[in-house]
Amino acid sequence: MTMLEQKHIILRRERAAKSYDQAAIVQREIITRLIERLEYMLIKPATILDVGAGTGHGTRLLEQLYPSATVLSLDISEAQLQQQSSPYRVCADPQKLPLADHSQDLVVANLVLHWVSDPDQFLKELARVLHPKGVLLLTTMGLDTLKECRAAFAEMDDSPHVHDFFDMHDVGDSLLQQSFSDPVVDMQTITVNYKTVKQLFDDLRQVGAANAHVDRRRSLTGKERWGKMLSAFEAMRKAHAIPVTYEIIFGHAWGVRTQRQENGETSVSLAAIEKLLK
Repeated sequence: MTMLEQKHIILRRERAAKSYDQAAIVQREIITRLIERLEYMLIKPATILDVGAGTGHGTRLLEQLYPSATVLSLDISEAQLQQQSSPYRVCADPQKLPLADHSQDLVVANLVLHWVSDPDQFLKELARVLHPKGVLLLTTMGLDTLKECRAAFAEMDDSPHVHDFFDMHDVGDSLLQQSFSDPVVDMQTITVNYKTVKQLFDDLRQVGAANAHVDRRRSLTGKERWGKMLSAFEAMRKAHAIPVTYEIIFGHAWGVRTQRQENGETSVSLAAIEKLLK
């Protein structure tokens, strides 16, 4: 995974707090699709954690779906949290959750995994706070996300301009390694058509999705190299629009249940067995 500069990520999210809702069309669509999956799960959570809640669109959907539950909205950006009206908000590092073990019946982590510096530690924290009978729902960007940007910038120079993203199978393996029970992952693709490259870059900037790679270029781009990148984008234009790909990985799993005993017999989860064998 990309080595990311967390201070830069926080700074960009802080600056994007007031513009986020206007530009976050893709992000709202993803969290809506994710929470729609809960409508088919027969669960009645009393405590819910919305990780990476941002300005609170997902939090509001969860409050509507589970009106009797306590929904905690958590984000690394204080400025984004201030844009929402949830009574339960906390600004914290998602890799160091300020919550008790097994305290959450439902954890929703929308588009957070690819932003953290240590994905395994993040999943470990989610496993720690999730109740053994609780449910985890998450999304993250997949390998083909912004592939058009990657290709266009490659015509300009060899510096990293787009983060590395996850393979769907690696997400499933990571959930198993953290001993989540019965993990399931799948993938969907969203294509957004932009009239101009500027519109694409404006949207990314307004949601705080700037390049935070530790090896990113820090100097000015220069007119000639910038022109090469724009020409590459124009070569991709179809029907008066530039298509840009977002590959979304959806995952859900149950809490960590290493073993249970019924009628004198002890059952051990598959995830626990696989972890012991490694």
